This record gives sequence, C-alpha cells and structure tokens, in this order.
Amino acid sequence: MQNTASRSAGGHSLYVYGVIPATAQSAPGLNIPAHETIGDMGIKTLCHEELAVIVSPAEPRELASLRKDELAKMLLAHQRVVERLMASSVAVIPFRLGTYAGTEIDAVEILSKGARAIRRLVGEIGGRIEMDVVATYADFASVLKEVGEEDDIRKFKETLGGAPGGVSVDDRMKVGFMVKQALDRKRLDLSRQIAEHLAAASCAQCTHENMDDKMVMNDAFLIEFAHRRPFEFALDELDARFAKTLHFRCVGPLAPYSFYTLEFKRMRWKDIDAARRLLGLGEAASAEEIKKAFQHAAQALHPDHNGQAADAD
Repeated sequence: MQNTASRSAGGHSLYVYGVIPATAQSAPGLNIPAHETIGDMGIKTLCHEELAVIVSPAEPRELASLRKDELAKMLLAHQRVVERLMASSVAVIPFRLGTYAGTEIDAVEILSKGARAIRRLVGEIGGRIEMDVVATYADFASVLKEVGEEDDIRKFKETLGGAPGGVSVDDRMKVGFMVKQALDRKRLDLSRQIAEHLAAASCAQCTHENMDDKMVMNDAFLIEFAHRRPFEFALDELDARFAKTLHFRCVGPLAPYSFYTLEFKRMRWKDIDAARRLLGLGEAASAEEIKKAFQHAAQALHPDHNGQAADAD
C-alpha cells in the first residue's frame, strides 16, 4: 500500500505527529478540523506498506525560539491530534514534538528507513496507554515543621542555641542540607509506596523530574487499556489512604509518550564524511558501508574481544 509522495501544499514542510497502522486510515479520529492542527491546514496520511505517517503542512519552527505561550499552543495541537487518533482505539507511536519532514517523499522515507523498528513498536504499543500520576503534599508547611523536629535536626539546632557569636552562615546551610535530606527520604518512601500499589495494574513505570519540593511524585505508568479501571481503582485507594497528607492528580489516557517516542535526525554530510575518513573508506562509500565498517571496528576494539587492547579508544 504505497502512496505517491510529492512536495507539500504551498511549498510548506510537513509537521510529523506519529505513525499508525495503514489499516487505521479510515478511523473516525482522523476527522480533525484544520484549525486544530499545527499549520492550520489539516492532516493527511502518507503510507509505506502497512504503515502510515500522520502529517500536516506547516512552516518549520525551532522550539528554542518559541515563546512559552506559542510552545504550549504547539504542544496542545500535537497532543490533540494524537489523542483524537487514540480515541478510535488506534495504536499510535508519537514523534517527538517539533519533528518536520521537508517533503512527502521525505516523510515516506522516514517510514521506509525505520520500518523494522516501527513495526516492532506498533506490536508492543497495541492496546497500551499511558497514565501520568502526580502526587503533592496537601500541607507542605506542616511537613517542613515535622521534618524540622526529627531527632538529629532538632539536636543540632539545640547545639546552635548557645553558640558564641550567634548562628553562622555555614550552620544555617548545614541545617538546610539536613532538612533537604530528610525531605528526600520522606519523598522516596512515599513514592515507593505509591509505585508498589500501582504496579499490579501497570506494565512499566517512568519517573519524571519533580518540579519543586512540594511534589512527591511525577511518574508515568504504561498500562493495558483493559486495565485502566483497575488502575484508577488502585489510585482511588491511594487517595483514601493518604487523604490527609497527599493530593493526587491523574492525566490520561495518553499516547505512551514517556515509553515510545520516535525521533528523526538527519545526518549532516560533514559528519558522514568524517566517519568515512576515520574508518579509512573511499569517497564512494555508501551509508550502509560506513555503518558496517563502524560495527566491525567497534567489535574488533571491544575489550571483551580484544584482551590486548582493553583501553582501546
């Protein structure tokens, strides 16, 4: 099932949302209004064999140059398209935010070059969704007070009470460091309890960075779609268990962004040429020949295969 690819409308590049099975092209989720897409020109599907890539014509924009509100608008549109597809029970492998292809031919080439890996991911993702769970302290001031009264911190503060010349900057820093360590221990213990309770209803867990000290957990859970209700029930149990200490927020179902996200990188000619010269290949060497030469060199120089060159560069 191969589309005839061409340059996108109006000379635009193509914004790439993700990959779906080509059999899902008629899914209701593909009926997305143009104004809800990146570029405001509607989406289209481009096929290669049994895979289809979802794109929309749009002017390329560097994420680093966008204002926060522009970035948020772009992220919302990206997620909206992916989630509309998911609503039709379509297995979606999302691309990283800000991925563009120059032409339809380039977009189809992404599919053809990564077909083997993408097929494997489609099989793994089928029937799975992501649920993001955030837990925050209900009363952070009370937590700080409780931590400050722990034995080691309290005793150290008492030794500072009669210090000649008052409390030094170093002493204040040490107290702050002790409080931070105690908060980290408490946070890790709570996040472990939460994760263990949700583990039975999930396939995998991915920990994201906490935004501040008030946040106890910021994790993504990969679950079978059929296990969504048991997962939400387990979360309700946690909400009741920690009702006076923690607030929970769950976002989902989402595409499995935290577990399966495609990234497209175009090799620069100077990088390819440098690799060719480093490996001692001729000017006519193909990319495949360079790849094979690199794999051969890596195997030959690996310490497990080359006892005399354990420190080989």
